[in-house]
Parts: sequence; structure tokens; C-alpha cells
Amino acid sequence: RLFGVCVEVLDWLRGTEFWPSHKALRGAILCLETSEEAPPPAILSSFIRCLAAMGYLESLNGILLGRPGGQVEIGRHGDYAEALTHTIYHEFGLEDLPIVSNMDFGHTDPILTLPLGIRIRIDSGNRTVSIPEAAVVR
Repeated sequence: RLFGVCVEVLDWLRGTEFWPSHKALRGAILCLETSEEAPPPAILSSFIRCLAAMGYLESLNGILLGRPGGQVEIGRHGDYAEALTHTIYHEFGLEDLPIVSNMDFGHTDPILTLPLGIRIRIDSGNRTVSIPEAAVVR
């Protein structure tokens, strides 16, 4: 199931009653994005280190990273993916955690609306992300 949030906003909630429980993130695909303020990739790495220190990272089933918001030059978009993958794969050794980066959700144009809370499938072998259930119920 999808759990999505802006990196900076979620970090502001740390230590409050609004911070997600371990149960809420267990088995989730975490959708992360940066804001229009375009924080540097090091902020993303620091946030991931905090998740790991708090015991959240190992319980995730994957991470989707939105294309950087703000006025980040196209040539710099890969810096965010590199920061994320380096931190997760090299610092924490979670090489089996699927990561998809540079997606068009969050503070992007065009924008994909992700229906949070439903099932999602990341197929690393075929390099696809799919949503196998209806996002809207009549």
C-alpha cells in the first residue's frame, strides 16, 4: 500500500503525535518528494538516515521518489536518486529494497496523482510500477 509525503513536511512531524507509527509503514511503499523549495540531495539522505535510525527503513517494501520540485535543473535530477540509493544500498545494505526515482508526482508538472493507501506493485525486473486495484470505489 502507498504512503506518500513530502520529505520536509514529514520531517517536521518527527516527535509529534502525527508521526506515522511503525505499524502504518510496515510493508508500505513510501512515496517521497521534495517541495518547491528544492532542498539539496543531502537533506534527502539525512531524512533516510533518520528513518533507518528509528527502525522504519527495514520494514518498507519499496520507495518511490518524485522528480525534484522547485527550480532544480534537469541535469541535477539524478543527484536525488543517487543520494537515495547510496544511502539505502551502501550505507544500510538494503540492496533488495526496490527504489523507483524521477517519477512525476508531488511538486511536478506534469503530475501523476497517486491514490494513497491502496496496493501498488513494483516490478524491478520489468522496471514497472502498477496499481492493481481501483483507486475509486463507487
